[in-house]
Amino acid sequence: IRLYELIWRQFVACQMLPAKYLSVNLFVGADDVELKARGRTLVFDGYTKVMPPAKTDDTLLPDVKKGDKLTVDKLDPSQHFTK
Repeated sequence: IRLYELIWRQFVACQMLPAKYLSVNLFVGADDVELKARGRTLVFDGYTKVMPPAKTDDTLLPDVKKGDKLTVDKLDPSQHFTK
């Protein structure tokens, strides 16, 4: 049954439209601190409705508007340098 479902999902997904994402750079400021988040926002789910996308490093960000109150889920205080 699981193999049949996988084959069916793959067949149906290849006939559907692709998923559409919006690339998002989010800047949040509070007092003298500025935080930045990069990710994607799902605009149209397309084939992902029947076949979830493979794991990626991309982060799906919620749709936020200016003035929305935000909560911190995770904080990574790392600094990246180019080589």
